[in-house]
Amino acid sequence: MSGGGKFGFAGYASSVETIVPPATQSVATSSSGNYDNAFTIYQVGSTSLQFESGSGFTSGSGVATLSAATFNSRRDRSMGFGAYARNNGTGTVTYSWTLAETTAFSTGTICTIEPTCAYNQIQDNLTVNTTTPASGDPDGGVGLFVKFSSGPSALDYGVYTVKCAIIYGGTTYNTTTPTCTITFT
Repeated sequence: MSGGGKFGFAGYASSVETIVPPATQSVATSSSGNYDNAFTIYQVGSTSLQFESGSGFTSGSGVATLSAATFNSRRDRSMGFGAYARNNGTGTVTYSWTLAETTAFSTGTICTIEPTCAYNQIQDNLTVNTTTPASGDPDGGVGLFVKFSSGPSALDYGVYTVKCAIIYGGTTYNTTTPTCTITFT
């Protein structure tokens, strides 16, 4: 077929959002600076007190210690986990957090009862507070938390990971998965 004909297309205006997927994504303790590939941990009872700021992490692996006597004397009954999903993509995005337990404390494990234990599917989950009125359960953070049935003892430990799936335009990008061993002294 030869010819000098021209082909044309009828166009239309569109309001389709431009989505730029993230080149990098990670779990961190802030939107920039501070500690990347890390998360924060709070002891929660009638108040919320941060005992791991992210400074105990190296290359995504953390070690945190906490006094069992102090935890028990404060009548703390849970641990909350704070994190921020860093990413450099643009467009509509959704977040799907996961707190996983590799090794559970002897008297504490991840809560499972809804609606008290539900993920906060937002980018910034750094703040962990107490519920109002104070119940000993955290309010905020990634949502799920470790609940203790009784006071822990020295040398009791648990191993936990936090990660986030970041979804852009139907495609999922997983963050790094920092891990922390928490030991009572």
